Amino acid sequence: FDGHGEQGKHVSECASIQIAKHLFGHKDLHTNPVSALESAFLDTQQKIERTHNFDAFHSGTTAIAAYRHRNRLYVANVGDSRAVMGCGMGSARGIGIASTSPTWATRWP
Repeated sequence: FDGHGEQGKHVSECASIQIAKHLFGHKDLHTNPVSALESAFLDTQQKIERTHNFDAFHSGTTAIAAYRHRNRLYVANVGDSRAVMGCGMGSARGIGIASTSPTWATRWP
């Protein structure tokens, strides 16, 4: 999470809590992780817009989240957040892409 704007720190803290809450409370987390991740991001955005008294147009956050289910890694991000996944001894793989859409989710085999 990378907050920006006057209330960016507050927005990123709220988003980190809410995304986890919505994701792990989603009824389809184990059967449809992509849908659960998308819903967690969208529900979090809506909650921030409804409950905080600041101009969300000038403050916000980027975010990236990963969820491992069995032998798959599901990744969702919004904004230009990036992450690095360790792949073994001395190797790494970049995950996450810049996204102009509200959410982006995929799975890594």
